[in-house]
Amino acid sequence: MAESVSATVVAVSEELSVVSVYHGGEKRTLQPLPLLLSRANQALSTLERYRGRLDSVLASLDTLELAGVVTFRDVLFVLQRTELVRRIREEIEDYLAELGNDGRLLALQVAEITLDFDRLYESVLADFLDLDAEREVEGIQEYVASLPTEMLTELMGFGRGIAERSLCPPLKQEDLYDRELLGVHLRSRGRRLLSQVPRLPRYVAGQISKQLPTLAEIKQAGAEELAEISGVGPDWAKAVKDYFKSLE
Repeated sequence: MAESVSATVVAVSEELSVVSVYHGGEKRTLQPLPLLLSRANQALSTLERYRGRLDSVLASLDTLELAGVVTFRDVLFVLQRTELVRRIREEIEDYLAELGNDGRLLALQVAEITLDFDRLYESVLADFLDLDAEREVEGIQEYVASLPTEMLTELMGFGRGIAERSLCPPLKQEDLYDRELLGVHLRSRGRRLLSQVPRLPRYVAGQISKQLPTLAEIKQAGAEELAEISGVGPDWAKAVKDYFKSLE
């Protein structure tokens, strides 16, 4: 009966101590609060571990990126870890929706753990796969999100799928063997690292990226050359040079 009604229906069974919600032809049984909190906290612990592993592979990527020796395999490792973080965050968001006000503290913890997560995900895709338009980035993200876990963790198949959807010329060579594909060297645009310069406005970073489209060019540019870029000036030019010098 409830499933045939167009409105949202809440059914409470006092005898079974069960609350069910019917909406749009679907039924969802609400879990007891103690069980829900326990599962949410377990998921939060998993999220913390996954974020720690993501930060670890990102630190490795920083080192390789600055040395100019990033391979497609390195980028895939980051994308795998990124998607795992996204999936567990999504699971926790479902718990939060059910918890309501009881999930406020949990929501704050999730927000802290995933701070800047979406920006990092987008910048890695833009930096190494030559994606500019928002729809191009979203297309890759939707593809990755659609993969079952076993396909996400199978590096070669995962890599083939990403390469087919990227706009990066080195990855579009159809005659690459599997092993060669993973070893393809990718240049970085440097946008992710540039965004980490303390207090650097996004507009200024964007102006630098327009004039100096690769990380190698950004690193090689002198302070005077950077300062001459519209919107940058000597102060931000010095901040950029000082930041990259600190990474050496």
